[in-house]
Amino acid sequence: LLFGIATGFIADHVPRRVLLLASLAMSTAISGVMGAVVLSGRVEYWHIAVATFLSGVFWAFDMPVRRPLVAEAVGYDRVGVAMGIESTTMQATRMIGPLFGGIFVASIGMQGVYFIGAGFQLVALVIALGVSASGIRSDIAHVKVLANLREGFQYVRSSRLIIGTLALTTPVYHEVGRR
Repeated sequence: LLFGIATGFIADHVPRRVLLLASLAMSTAISGVMGAVVLSGRVEYWHIAVATFLSGVFWAFDMPVRRPLVAEAVGYDRVGVAMGIESTTMQATRMIGPLFGGIFVASIGMQGVYFIGAGFQLVALVIALGVSASGIRSDIAHVKVLANLREGFQYVRSSRLIIGTLALTTPVYHEVGRR
């Protein structure tokens, strides 16, 4: 939420493949370092907080980078099927992830979970090295960010459907309604 606008802008102006590889490399490093810190027995709350924050920053690149890369990698004629598969696997991992996370923490400890995470991210990085995609999109290189943001927010304010959706799905709106 905090970095969505910035990451979307960056994803449109820097080759997505480069961002994907950098994000996976940094996430792998964060998990590996945290595994080592936990294994050393010197883990403190601030280690976890910083690692979580940094992981969140890199995760903020996921939607504006990965989804367009899927479309570019499979071709626009097969994008519907590819997005369906991608969305299904994302939702499935969100459902079974907490179960396996709990099992792994109980059986191999927190350091094991971090190391397994680093391993999965490393595999994803190796796979991503084989992904080919186009570079910077020349049709948006001249976009005026503030003007587009202003226009986007004006559109949101003018749409009752979007306002209603935000009111139902955003915790901030729920809190405002209680006061």
